[in-house]
Amino acid sequence: MPRLLLVRHAQSENNLSNARIREQFRSDPERMQLEANRARQADPELTETGREQASLLAKTLAPILASSRSLLVSSPMRRALRTAAASAERAGIDRFTCEGELFEVGGCHYCDEARPSSTTAQIEAEFPVACRNIGPEGWYGGRAVSERANEVSARVDRVITWANTILASGDHDTIVVVTHGDLLSRWLRRWLHVPASRGLAFVHGNTGVTTLSWDPSDGLLLEGLNAVEHLPAPLRTGADSEFWWRYAWPESNAIHS
Repeated sequence: MPRLLLVRHAQSENNLSNARIREQFRSDPERMQLEANRARQADPELTETGREQASLLAKTLAPILASSRSLLVSSPMRRALRTAAASAERAGIDRFTCEGELFEVGGCHYCDEARPSSTTAQIEAEFPVACRNIGPEGWYGGRAVSERANEVSARVDRVITWANTILASGDHDTIVVVTHGDLLSRWLRRWLHVPASRGLAFVHGNTGVTTLSWDPSDGLLLEGLNAVEHLPAPLRTGADSEFWWRYAWPESNAIHS
């Protein structure tokens, strides 16, 4: 029975700036959103804390990934690639997979305007990866604005089809996917058949690990949600409930940082 480990990336520069802005403008939600949009980077790097988190995650995942029947897959966004690369290096993996459809909800944008995204050649020159499903203009190429709700919904369906195909292939005992919180919450809602009329979000802290087992007859078993035991308490970021309430009604709130 194969297992799927869904991992949110380590703390990014956007995560840190958003946390500071929420604290500063807590009493003024409109100003909070305005300042968050202004501070947002289209494809940010990890913070110093994020690099520490990625290193500790790697220590936990390395024994799993060292198996020849494990697969490591990353989003094409830098914060996820950096997080996955730390685990690949620790596990002695020469090359992992970058899946172009695993980017965060909204895509590569700043204040609703699309920004240039990395191409296969650029990503593979910087990270030890083999890219899939990335067009010649980059993984978010050909778009003028940030991703819309109907586009997100269709992409989540494609991601689920992709995951089901890998799980059903029998080629891997464990698949580790490093991606993004909003996408993960929507992915789990769809996979677990949460109706659109119900507000329900799944918390994913930075480097939080959600574990599922898959059986072709019995379906999915959710073994663990947002496990962060690999992090000491001062390094546990990104799981505050105030933030995650934003994801409870995804069809009416499609774009997040």
